[in-house]
Amino acid sequence: MDFGDIEMFRMPAAQAVEVRKTDTTRATTLRRTNPRLAEPFLCGPIPLAWLQRAATLSRSNAIKVGLVLHYLAGLAKKSEGLVLTVERCKPRGLLRKSAQSGLRDLERASLVRVQRVNGRAARVDILGIPTYEDSVDGSSSNEREVSDG
Repeated sequence: MDFGDIEMFRMPAAQAVEVRKTDTTRATTLRRTNPRLAEPFLCGPIPLAWLQRAATLSRSNAIKVGLVLHYLAGLAKKSEGLVLTVERCKPRGLLRKSAQSGLRDLERASLVRVQRVNGRAARVDILGIPTYEDSVDGSSSNEREVSDG
């Protein structure tokens, strides 16, 4: 095999690898650049039943607040203790009063738990919703006993 034309082995610019030195004592970090990741996105999985329940609430603000909360949960990599501020809602089309009413609706539907302190942003925990099996036998999946036979 002739390796005379080395250019045929060059990686296309779209798949270029970015090399960064974080510290002289640390190893070099390699990271593939992906242009699609430059835009915000929702991390999943987001339970479809949760979204359907939020979408059926009387006001359309509940589903908007729910999507903002799931976006924040993806950023924080957790679903508890999310801080819902006006600055985080406004760029996503929610004003303060709209976000408050949507959050109240989600709380009444038992989709979120909210901790409110006067003068501070609400801290929100995203709750799971009971599955069909849970509602049939009346127990949660955590309370079920596993039988050996």
